[in-house]
Amino acid sequence: QPATFGDALRRLAGQATYLYEQGGRYWYATQPSVNQLARDRADQLKGGDLVAVEAERRLKLALSDRGPFARVHSSPKGGSDVPDEDEVALVALGPEYPHDAKAAESRAAQAAKAILTSRGAGDRTNQNMLVFLAPDSLRLAELTDAAGQFLAWKSICDDGDAGKLNLDSYQRGQARSQRDAADETVGVRVGETYIWLLVPEQADGTAKVSLRTVKLSSGPDPLALRAGAKLRNEELLIVKFGGVNLRLALDQKLGTYWTAHHEVGLRELWSWFARYVYLPRLRDVSVLEGAVRDGAGNILWRSETFAYAAAREEPAEYRGLVAGRAADTPITSTSLIVDGAVLP
Repeated sequence: QPATFGDALRRLAGQATYLYEQGGRYWYATQPSVNQLARDRADQLKGGDLVAVEAERRLKLALSDRGPFARVHSSPKGGSDVPDEDEVALVALGPEYPHDAKAAESRAAQAAKAILTSRGAGDRTNQNMLVFLAPDSLRLAELTDAAGQFLAWKSICDDGDAGKLNLDSYQRGQARSQRDAADETVGVRVGETYIWLLVPEQADGTAKVSLRTVKLSSGPDPLALRAGAKLRNEELLIVKFGGVNLRLALDQKLGTYWTAHHEVGLRELWSWFARYVYLPRLRDVSVLEGAVRDGAGNILWRSETFAYAAAREEPAEYRGLVAGRAADTPITSTSLIVDGAVLP
């Protein structure tokens, strides 16, 4: 097949010591090309700190587009590097924490659990605001090899331009071409390596928090964008929440509290969404604000959703009541939502 010959020529041009290529022409010469020098330098870099730093740099670059996430944290060294905020963050673990889907507990899972429970100086409060992205243990070698190849070719280009290597014009052009190709390869390898999402989940308030593994599909979109799309499709990240869905969450997840009180303060409710993993994972407080506005404006608010009140002055007496009509329903220190069954 023609593709087989094309791949063979590309491999020879990149690896053979005495083979040269220019403009689609290939020939052998007695003078060694810079390929052997690049291989030697890549071998010297293998397993070193420079390769790890380059892989982390490329990961950070790949996550420059945050997608639907409020925050992105790349290669944290511990829980103290991930702030305890009430908005969903994507935590991309560094190359030293690969995920092996066949292992009982991978290094990635261990690191994710440590960050999930601790923020460094103390316990983490907003555990429902973190989602983890981890590299595949098998593909990680391809990423580090590509990073080493890029660094090797880059050093040859730098040394050639500085006059430290006796390179002719063709060899300098060859080095630049190989550097650019290796540069592109590293970017591709990052997307192919970081394919595992580790998502905290909990059946109910009494169950133990575990990590659900979700595999990303390949695609041309930025890494965080693909991760966000996958989480939304699996309903593990919610960027838009309706009033009916909020009422269902109150009935099913907070049934005991809701049945006993028939109301809940919105600031307190948001703190619960951020803290408790068994509740739906809303991206930020604006998602809850939208759900409250939608639910209070529902004409079937008594049976399907709820009413909104700016404050409660006395038992069963509410100020700024909004029910069955469109109006502003901000989340404040005094605002609350009320079960329509207890209102006159």
